[in-house]
Amino acid sequence: MGFDGGQGGNADTPQKQSASLSTPASTAIDNIEENGATSNRIQAAALWLSQHRDTVGSNVIAVLKERFSLGNLEAIDAAKQAHALAYGGRHG
Repeated sequence: MGFDGGQGGNADTPQKQSASLSTPASTAIDNIEENGATSNRIQAAALWLSQHRDTVGSNVIAVLKERFSLGNLEAIDAAKQAHALAYGGRHG
């Protein structure tokens, strides 16, 4: 049995390691497109909420999550943006 450099026979070559760390360009483009789509959904939800706030009721976040397929933080962001649209940055 030969000495394997202390890696237990599982040492990857430098080429194999660098290849596993890089992501294909298509995956990066998909991530950018997905982030853009999420941003568009948040903006659409904010605009919709600013126009329909009086009909939504008290559970705004749940309505936004269901209607626009948003996560918790995305729905909160949409609600904040809707508030800014409705009140123009004024607190109240």
